[in-house]
Amino acid sequence: MGEIWRLSWWLYHFLLLASMIVMIVGLVKQYAVRGTHEKALRVLFTNDPFERITNSTAPSVKALIIAIEKKDTYTVGHTFRVTMYALKLSEELHHV
Repeated sequence: MGEIWRLSWWLYHFLLLASMIVMIVGLVKQYAVRGTHEKALRVLFTNDPFERITNSTAPSVKALIIAIEKKDTYTVGHTFRVTMYALKLSEELHHV
């Protein structure tokens, strides 16, 4: 129980504290975007890929997608379909 144990103890607790800080910062950011604690927590615990993609897309990216789809009706839904294909491919490769 020498110096290595002491360093690993401090490292473990530092990483635990850092992960809690990151989680709290994420919750605060989600609260700022969603406006309620319930919606902010719901985003963290969703398993539906469609809901996860729509909830995690930044407002500027959503605005860009809407602008692209308004300009060319042929591309309506294309961005989302490509996202879903990429997600399915990732699941097949066991990276998700």
